[in-house]
Amino acid sequence: MSVSLRFHPAIEGDLREAADYYGTADLSLPGRLREDFKQSLDLVEAFPYLGSIIFDTYRHVTLRVFPYMVIYLITDKVVRVLALIHTRRDPVWIRSVLHNREP
Repeated sequence: MSVSLRFHPAIEGDLREAADYYGTADLSLPGRLREDFKQSLDLVEAFPYLGSIIFDTYRHVTLRVFPYMVIYLITDKVVRVLALIHTRRDPVWIRSVLHNREP
């Protein structure tokens, strides 16, 4: 299936926040996080229905190495990437973030 990825503007901030956090521990980690994120996006682009369903409407894939998930919404032939969120965040908080980022 050929889809197009569209990113919510807040994704950049999500990624920067996570990279900044890991960068305080080891300067090589932000680059590794970004590569892990990119690999997850490549997987979503190739197989959009691979991600597990979360909150009835959204799908998510977990990064391979880092404890973060990419949350996205499939509409027609567009995958709207809405958030990069740590897997231990409160589900109520996650739902509110997604609600505020819906197209």
